[in-house]
Order: sequence, then C-alpha cells, then structure tokens
Amino acid sequence: MESVQQQIDQAQKNLTQFEKTKSNQNISVTRQAINSAEQQLQQVIAALKNIPASEKQKFNPKVTQITNNITNLKSKMTLVDNIPIAVSAEQRVAQQAANMVAQTEDSKRLLNETNQTGKEIVTNIKKQNNQMMDIDYTTGRIQGNIRESEELVKLMKRKEKCVNLSLWLFVVVLIGIDAFVMWWFHRT
Repeated sequence: MESVQQQIDQAQKNLTQFEKTKSNQNISVTRQAINSAEQQLQQVIAALKNIPASEKQKFNPKVTQITNNITNLKSKMTLVDNIPIAVSAEQRVAQQAANMVAQTEDSKRLLNETNQTGKEIVTNIKKQNNQMMDIDYTTGRIQGNIRESEELVKLMKRKEKCVNLSLWLFVVVLIGIDAFVMWWFHRT
C-alpha cells in the first residue's frame, strides 16, 4: 500500500514539474509512474479480496483515495497533452535543418524522377520519329508500286491493242487468202 502511494506521489511530482517547465522530458516518466501506480493498485485490490472483512475496512478509505488520485492524475495528463511544449532555439534550428534536409531530399528525388521522365519522353519521341520514317518509306514504296502498276496497265492496254490489230490483220489476210483461193478455183 505504501509503495502504491509512493508511486502516486512521484507521478504527482513529475506532473507538477512538467506543468512548470512545459517540456516533454518528464511526460513519459509521468505516464510510466501513473501506469505503474495503477498496476500496483490493482494488485492491492486483488490482495484485499483475501483479507477478512474487518481488515478490509481499514484499507478501503486509502484505496479509494489512491483510486481518486490516479483518476485525477489521468485527467491532468489529458489536459497536459493539449499544452504547447516549449522548444529551445537550438531544437528549433535543428528541426528546421532537418526539415530543410528532408525537403532537399524530396527535391532531389523529384528532380531524378523528372529527369527519368524526360529521358523516357525523348526515347518515345525517337521511337515515334523512327516509326514515322518507316511509314514514310512504306508509303513511298506503295506509291512506287502504284506507279509501276499504272505503267503495267498502260503497257497491257497497248499490247491488247496490238494483239487486237494483229488478229484483225490476220483475219483480213485469211479472208484475202480464202478469196484468192476461191477465185483461183473458180477461174478454171
């Protein structure tokens, strides 16, 4: 029971010190002391269950007082969490330096990502230029093939005219030969 009260007293002392300095150096110690006192109080309450009722009545006011003290300390700790913490100039400068380093690292990372993206864009543009050159080359070949096809069609038309003319001449010659042969046979 006395050790529980000592833990509570230490927690109260740490809390008072924290409220005076408003520094966060003692806050974790205070929380640990409160938690430790609460655990010890739970052990005392568990031990009181094994004590006869006449003996319990001696300890009940003390247990109630300790429980109230712990509850008060917890509510004060909740309030303390909302108190702005005083920071020394050195800590402020160190924090600003750390923030600047972090921002510099972020800037470097973003710059590297931008450079990488730029390189990818240049690579993609080169690929597109190569594809356009391939398309131009293919288009040129297609146009050349179309011109050759047009020339072949013209040649085929000329050949067709020549063949048609040759056939007509051949037919005329055959008719002439037939007429000559008929004339020859009829003359005699």
